[in-house]
Amino acid sequence: MLKQRHKNAGFTIVELLIVVVVIAILAAISIVAYTGIAGRASNSAVQTDLRNISEKIAEYQVLNGRYPTGQTALYSGSGYGPIQGVDSYAFVKSAYSTDSNNIQYCEGGGKFAIGAVAKTGKVYYYSTDGGLKEYAGAWGNANDNCPGMLGSVSGTITQSYAYRQSDNSWSAMAK
Repeated sequence: MLKQRHKNAGFTIVELLIVVVVIAILAAISIVAYTGIAGRASNSAVQTDLRNISEKIAEYQVLNGRYPTGQTALYSGSGYGPIQGVDSYAFVKSAYSTDSNNIQYCEGGGKFAIGAVAKTGKVYYYSTDGGLKEYAGAWGNANDNCPGMLGSVSGTITQSYAYRQSDNSWSAMAK
């Protein structure tokens, strides 16, 4: 009689390892692509928020003949709170960094600027002098940021900010 040979069905360990490596490579590529897309979305949301609130500020200026003032005079207080005369704005809070006082409004000398730190760490600002731009300096407190965004200003500068890092809270500026 003839003996029948049975070939063992299944995969070898090498074949299984190759499949696992290929899956790991595809997962790594997907994670990198997602992170880039999420970062760009965060930056776009911050830029859109700055444009939109700037329109509200410009509308206030048309109706009142001046830009709204910040919460406090620069160098004299915390400035934590809303822009005086402008209703709170629904910022896309998830797009912003919470590592600093992330949204700052500055007004003075017939000009205004509002700047923000995106979750990616990029800083953008909108000013009467130049529209929307990426902020080139180091983002710190309003005493440093306001002159950097407004440029040369005579008179008092007022400021407000929307997020206070010290107690992880959003002010009334942000809905």
